[in-house]
Amino acid sequence: MKTVIIRGYYGRDNLGDELMKELFITHLKEEKVKLYIMNSAPDDLSEIYGIETPNELITGKVPSLKVFLKRLKTIVCSDLYVYGGGTILTDKHSYKHLIENCIYFWMRKFINKKSLLISVGATHFKTKIGKIACNLLIKGSTLSYIRDTDSFKLLSELTKNSKKLIQSTDMVLLKKDDLVEEDEKTIDDRVAICIMPYYFSTYHNKKGDEKILEQLVQEFEKVKLKHPKLKFSIIPIQFGKQDKTDYDFSLELFEKLKEKYQIDIFTGKSSKEKIEELKKCKYLISMRLHALMLMKLMGKKVIAIDHNEKINYFMKRYDSTDNIVPFNEIGLLANKFENLFKDEIKDNKDNLLIDYELAKTNIDIIKKIIKDLENE
Repeated sequence: MKTVIIRGYYGRDNLGDELMKELFITHLKEEKVKLYIMNSAPDDLSEIYGIETPNELITGKVPSLKVFLKRLKTIVCSDLYVYGGGTILTDKHSYKHLIENCIYFWMRKFINKKSLLISVGATHFKTKIGKIACNLLIKGSTLSYIRDTDSFKLLSELTKNSKKLIQSTDMVLLKKDDLVEEDEKTIDDRVAICIMPYYFSTYHNKKGDEKILEQLVQEFEKVKLKHPKLKFSIIPIQFGKQDKTDYDFSLELFEKLKEKYQIDIFTGKSSKEKIEELKKCKYLISMRLHALMLMKLMGKKVIAIDHNEKINYFMKRYDSTDNIVPFNEIGLLANKFENLFKDEIKDNKDNLLIDYELAKTNIDIIKKIIKDLENE
């Protein structure tokens, strides 16, 4: 039986990453392979999917030399290694993950084994080391499937138009199969709010958090004055067992608003629970890409707080720039939200359908390689 290892930012309660993990498992469970998912929550993976994680493939902490050497052997000896999902081609947090995976990819390349980058995004690099490592990683891959045009252009320039780059799209669009437009659970006067800390979303320090919170409170006050029947539901997209991200920031916003408004904070951690909560809402105000994506797939109205390239790209391609609030102009939020009541839903369904079909290529290439391996 062939061994396939999937690696991503899994096990940290981030909705987008967990959905990608679930899609990998769902679409590959029919294949006759031994599937391993590198993740930081092996117990959850075992209980829900029956997939055991060897100790050396558990992530979330710096491994000892002994564990790293065992991880190196396990990854290099596997039949297929897939590294994917999310904005992983970046050095804004660190370039260590790029260097680590360069080692795996090039060792596998040397012994003629296939390695893939799947559904990945990129941002502009801060360091020369990050650029070099990313370039080497792509050159060491068998193929690299890039999730958006902006990332593709950036990486094309970086790699001098490497033939290994293939423009694809975000795998989470495949969740369209499980969603219906304007779900019957929708509550007309409910607004979903998905925020994340300033320092985490912009890669700056934490000093801006309090200012952003105060601006958000002021904007929600304006919205409530015009629409007193509205209910708010704060939905943290990432809880983070190791990282303090959305939940802590969302809780601070909840504490500031709970005395005045009809507002609740959702504490369900599974992707299924979060999607069910999103279904109840007619509107969304979000800094999180995959919350926007899911709500658009359900045909609902969205406002995006634009803090990086992927949010901007998504809104331009699937919605409208009219519904984008620049991160440094939070004071426009109430006015932008008011426009949602006046306008029809702005969808580019053609692009959604095109990219839904394109999203299948992320899975198809894995299945093709597995079949090729079985026929060897």
